[in-house]
Amino acid sequence: MRRRLTTKRLKRDSRRPGAWFGLAKIYQKEGKYEEALQAVGETLKVVPASDKAHYLRGQLLLKLGRKEEAQAGVCQREEIDGCGFGQGPGEVER
Repeated sequence: MRRRLTTKRLKRDSRRPGAWFGLAKIYQKEGKYEEALQAVGETLKVVPASDKAHYLRGQLLLKLGRKEEAQAGVCQREEIDGCGFGQGPGEVER
């Protein structure tokens, strides 16, 4: 049900980072890590400084056994300035 509503929102406006992030979380709970990784990638296209999205991306990469990519993502994330959990430009709005 939630996935259907989220995909409807994305069909109306594909630049909704909260919808992409929500879809990524749904896929994660379903164990569909590749699909979740793609959805969180869409979130990061819209909000590249999102701490939550970077954290989720790292978790997903680890689940997929891609440890080096997860570590590289952490290093890349540390280079982005001015964002923290739930504040500033790093927020993911729903």
